[in-house]
Amino acid sequence: MNRARLWPSLMVIVLLAPLKYGLALQAGSLALSLVVLVAVYLLSIYLYRVVIESALSGPLWPLWAATGVAMIAGAAISPPEQMVSMLANTLMLSGSAIVVGWRLRLGDSALRLFVWGASVVLAGGVVMFASQWGQQMDMLVMLGQESAEALKQSLSTMGYHPDAADAYAAQFVSVSKAAARLVPATTLMNLVAQFTIGFLWFLGRGLTAERSVTLLRPMAQWKVPFALTPLVVAAALGRLLGNDTAILIADNVIMALSLFYCVGGLALMTHALNRFKAPLIVRILFYVMLTLMGLLGYLFTVLLGFVDSFADWRKISRQSIELDKSE
Repeated sequence: MNRARLWPSLMVIVLLAPLKYGLALQAGSLALSLVVLVAVYLLSIYLYRVVIESALSGPLWPLWAATGVAMIAGAAISPPEQMVSMLANTLMLSGSAIVVGWRLRLGDSALRLFVWGASVVLAGGVVMFASQWGQQMDMLVMLGQESAEALKQSLSTMGYHPDAADAYAAQFVSVSKAAARLVPATTLMNLVAQFTIGFLWFLGRGLTAERSVTLLRPMAQWKVPFALTPLVVAAALGRLLGNDTAILIADNVIMALSLFYCVGGLALMTHALNRFKAPLIVRILFYVMLTLMGLLGYLFTVLLGFVDSFADWRKISRQSIELDKSE
């Protein structure tokens, strides 16, 4: 591999930990910290793209060495309470990308590559955040209750009937409690979203045939594999029959799976728009209206993606499900 193409991978691996756990945490300015965190988020996406390519085209040891250097540099600058998070985050970022590049050498399909990488990301996310979830959930509920009290007072001041003000406040508390229960899925899916963008960026570039690499299929041909259905059924049964812990786990599993089915539903809609040769303005208006529908639009799209996973309205082949397009 050309060494000039390897350097971006090594540099971004080494820089991310000091930026996120050093400069962002110790900057005296909130604005500077936010700018650094945004830069770290974007650099993480870039890391996935370039490190996968480096792991595919060259030796793996420089990437692992850079990961070790990053962990040492992060340990020297990170606060003690952030040490575990820093180590897990650094290893998760580069490790998932290296694993994807390595598996790509072995000829895995795009879907299997995604599963490999996302699994590493999820494992790293659990190590990073599991100990914080309880505190974050309690804090979100507390903030919801305080905000509900402020909302009730504001509504009363505006002339609302006390019963109406109480009802709106109670609804706000219910929503905050529901949101708090989904904190684990939210934090983990944020990490998976980063990986997904970088992964699709890598696939979408179109790699060389001599590496036996495939190109990403258009989104209109994507489909959620039927193999996820047993997981949906298990989560639903856990939600209906399990104890509090099982219900909490089921809620988060269903939330995470709904994101994938939402993408599947959007793919089906895109296929329909393509088939009817809808002009650009119609497509824009359609997606704007879907967005304005809010939760109802989201649930409809998720349901559409779920039904499409086994109804096979588009007659999608297994190769398409795996996101691959042969050269």
